[in-house]
Amino acid sequence: MEAHPTAFLFQKLGFAGVSSTTFAKCFRLFYIFFIQTIIDLFKTILAYCIYMNTFDKTDLRILNALQQNGRLTNVELAERVALSPSPCLRRLKQLEDNGVIERYVALLSPTSISLGLQAFIRVTLAKNKEIRSAFELAVRDWDEVLSCFALTGETDYMLHAFFVDMEDFSHFILETLLSRTGVLDAKSSFVLKEVKHTTSLPLKHILDY
Repeated sequence: MEAHPTAFLFQKLGFAGVSSTTFAKCFRLFYIFFIQTIIDLFKTILAYCIYMNTFDKTDLRILNALQQNGRLTNVELAERVALSPSPCLRRLKQLEDNGVIERYVALLSPTSISLGLQAFIRVTLAKNKEIRSAFELAVRDWDEVLSCFALTGETDYMLHAFFVDMEDFSHFILETLLSRTGVLDAKSSFVLKEVKHTTSLPLKHILDY
């Protein structure tokens, strides 16, 4: 009897011990997964293209204005971007609904609230998935830490934190950070002078697409 094509293929691939039925099931699952992945990718690309095509210079002017002053009223914003209030409000609502504008916040001056010590802390953890997950959950509750980034290279995480003074910093390092299970090392660098600090993201590249 002639061998089934899938069995013949498995023999050629060195999987002679696997039945053609098993191969057919595995191939069907792989095919479904592959097709679904292609469909999802296509949807993402299509949505991106549609969004980019509707993202014009007026949107950028709105975003630039709000990045400089998030307290602008709609009337003030409309004047800045040369629109009447109604279409300006519609555009703003669309930017908010699409997640381009995440939220509006007040930016505080650290020194005015006695947070004069700024540090970047490089953290190395044990190579364990559970330890990493627990660390990422814990760091969200540390008020001193404004940002935490997972990095490539020798350092696992970079923390950006503010402290009142060295005593405050030492307490955080010894009692909070190094006391955690799985934290192997922490190296710190202190900010001597802030050369540039902005919360405004660059936007000019968008119209280059």
